[in-house]
Amino acid sequence: MQQSEDTITVKLVDILETMRSAWEIEPQNTQTFLDNRRKPDFTVKEKGRAPVVAEVKIDGANSPDLSGENQAKRHLGRRLSSYDIVTTAIVVRFPYRFRNMSNRELTDEIRHAKDLY
Repeated sequence: MQQSEDTITVKLVDILETMRSAWEIEPQNTQTFLDNRRKPDFTVKEKGRAPVVAEVKIDGANSPDLSGENQAKRHLGRRLSSYDIVTTAIVVRFPYRFRNMSNRELTDEIRHAKDLY
């Protein structure tokens, strides 16, 4: 089964949420930018800190997906619907092999991957 970027993002968010109890992680379906309806793949918030927005990309079979860097750069300085200004944006790039993993494999493979960029 071919995994979508959304499925892989949800698995990553599930893992990140267990790493720090102070983090509030919002997937793209809840956090938009004020000036348009575009959404980062997920937003990490912690009380007293500026939010971090993240884009998730999955490499193609024969080439890296480098589009996330420009996407993340465009988020800088924008205001989220929460009125927070984005000062940090990151990209998490997954190797192509994650596209072909089963749902059961994904969480463990993401948790132990040494080749996320």
